[in-house]
Amino acid sequence: MGIRAKIDQSAPNRPPTMGEGDVDAGLLWDWFVKSENFLRHKNTPAQDMVKTVAYGMTSVHTIRWLAANGPSLPEMDWETYKEQMRTLFLPSDWEYTARMAVLRLKQGSRPFMDFALDAMARNNLLAGTVSFMNDDFLRDTIEAGMDPELAQECHRENTNRFSEFRPWLDEIKRLDERRRQRFDEIAKEFARLNVRTTVAGRVPSKMAAFSAAKNSSVRMAAATNVVTSLLVT
Repeated sequence: MGIRAKIDQSAPNRPPTMGEGDVDAGLLWDWFVKSENFLRHKNTPAQDMVKTVAYGMTSVHTIRWLAANGPSLPEMDWETYKEQMRTLFLPSDWEYTARMAVLRLKQGSRPFMDFALDAMARNNLLAGTVSFMNDDFLRDTIEAGMDPELAQECHRENTNRFSEFRPWLDEIKRLDERRRQRFDEIAKEFARLNVRTTVAGRVPSKMAAFSAAKNSSVRMAAATNVVTSLLVT
C-alpha cells in the first residue's frame, strides 16, 4: 500500500478537497460526510450537488473519471455519484469485507461504549448498501461481541427490557461503568493495604493470579480474592 490520501477543508463553508493517494472505505465515507455538510451549509440544490464537489478530488483516477463523466454531472444524483466513487476507488469485495469487520468485532478490555461506537462507525461505512445493518441487527452484533462477564450482568439485569436501541446502549454503558468503578475501588484497596509488600507471604497464589490476568473481568475476580484474603487474615 502507498500513502493514504488526505482530505483538506479549511472551514465548513468551504468545499473539501482530496488529492493523490490510497482511498479506503473509511476515507471515502469521510469525503461523503464532509461534502454533504458543505452542500447543506450552502443550501445547494439537489441537481447541483455532484458538480459542486466532484472537482475537489484531484487524483489521476478522478481526473479521468471527470473527463469521461463531466457532461453528465448536472443530471447525476448524489447516490449515483457515491456508488460510482465506491466502484472507482474500492475493491469489488469491499462491502463484504466491511460487513465482516463489524460482525467479527469484539469488545475486549475496552469500555463498552468505545466498542459500541466502533461498531456503529464501521456500520456507517455500509450506509446506502444492502449490507448496512439496521438497529436490530446491529444490536445483535454488538451483544455477540460484548465482554462475556458484562453480557452475563446484562442478562441478570434484563437489559432486553429496553426495546429501543439507544436506551439499551445507555443501560449497558451504565452497567459497564459500574463494573469498572468496582474494579477501581478494589485497586485502591490494594494500595491502601500495601499489597506489594505484604502479600508475598500471605496470599502469593492469589496475587499471582491477579498479575497474570489478561482482561478486566478476570482481574476483578482475582483482585477481589486478594483483598478478601487480606481482610480476613
